[in-house]
Amino acid sequence: MGRQSKRKASLAPSLEFGGQRSDAILAVGLTDGQRESLPSVLFGALGSTAVMAKFTDLSRDRLWSAVAVMSPLVALDFDAVDMAKRLAGEHFQGRYYAVAVDVPDTALIQREIAAVAPDLSFQVIDISPTPSVVPDTGVRA
Repeated sequence: MGRQSKRKASLAPSLEFGGQRSDAILAVGLTDGQRESLPSVLFGALGSTAVMAKFTDLSRDRLWSAVAVMSPLVALDFDAVDMAKRLAGEHFQGRYYAVAVDVPDTALIQREIAAVAPDLSFQVIDISPTPSVVPDTGVRA
């Protein structure tokens, strides 16, 4: 097996294993900070492997091999609406997760995604830090 075919197997397992899906998650456009903010158990629950990818690399074959796609809600060169359109256009059958910090209205985002990709399974993951103590409001009893 040559160097190119080994690389192909790691990027598109569906082509090498008789059309079988892998349990990989495509992490598209996530910064190091965003990746570190996601609990490792989340990746384990969704799939066994996270594979980094660029938005421009999302081919039908690459998407077929993934169980889920995860991206920022807003990245430098695309946003969740762009991603949803791309996934719907490639007939992606897995789940799409958009990560963000301090999302004020997830229902609005859900409606926007449903408007452009009604059959896409989509969820926003808010990676805001959870306060460990109740903040001091200055009100005294």
